[in-house]
Amino acid sequence: MTVDPSPTWLSIPKDALHDANGTTDLVEWLDLLEADLADEVRTSRADDARATALWQHIAPRLEHLRPEEVSTAVAEHIAAAARCRAAEAQLELVRAQRERLATTPAPPQLEVDAGTLRQLLDSLITDRSKTGASYAADVLETLCSLTLDLEVTERLVHQDPTSVPKALADLRNHISAAATMLRALPSQVDVYPEETEHLASAVNRCLFRYAGSLQAELSWAGGEPSSDEAASALVWVLQELLHHLHGVTAGWAAVSVSVDAGGVTMRVSTPSGALAPAAAEPDWWLRSRLRLALAGGTIRCGGSAESSWAEAMLP
Repeated sequence: MTVDPSPTWLSIPKDALHDANGTTDLVEWLDLLEADLADEVRTSRADDARATALWQHIAPRLEHLRPEEVSTAVAEHIAAAARCRAAEAQLELVRAQRERLATTPAPPQLEVDAGTLRQLLDSLITDRSKTGASYAADVLETLCSLTLDLEVTERLVHQDPTSVPKALADLRNHISAAATMLRALPSQVDVYPEETEHLASAVNRCLFRYAGSLQAELSWAGGEPSSDEAASALVWVLQELLHHLHGVTAGWAAVSVSVDAGGVTMRVSTPSGALAPAAAEPDWWLRSRLRLALAGGTIRCGGSAESSWAEAMLP
């Protein structure tokens, strides 16, 4: 199975929908885009399920497989998961924006033209593809190391047959360590708050996804938000921030959530400059800002190269 994470579904031309005055009907464009994305999500979920099942089957048996077999399975799993997560996130964003435009008689608070929306969705694909390539590089480096260990073991056994038990034990330990590293790669499956789930539980599930590469501490004050939309947006943005921190190898983050009558406030801080303000708006910041705006919220950031933070506020 080979999965292409490229955005092939973005086939609707920018100038396909115009009224008599030459302006784009954004709601109609979003309708067509939503239909294309729904098909893409179904296909990518099926690909991801097959790749996940294959990986779960071979993960406990890595020492019995050839390096190229493991490399192929891991690459396919990463590509399928990356494409699935990107398609789901894009569909959620398009549906939220389309519903807002369709049900609000007055101009919506958040206005996104077709070109900006297309750029935003492209950024999701690009970001996930870069992440997949990074994971693949880590896996290939591990496989090369294992191949070198196999060669060393073969030479030792050939030179001294009595060293077989120790050589095999060392090789088994190395393979086990490599398998542990591969399992620690964060899952590409989005976390969504369940219908009866507390928001704190959903936030903890987000942190657990990145536990293998990002230490995080959670502090909580208050109860549950009054709005399901606020909870959904908060979890979405938290995943975006954690994904960014993982990508820049920030290493550690503190997440604090406060819920009161005035709304929900989430602050993510890190002893690095990963969340500091930048001269040009980065993709992760643009996506977070627009997702919060859809729920009536805002985001701000501050800090320096030594420490930085981002704070999301929702009604």
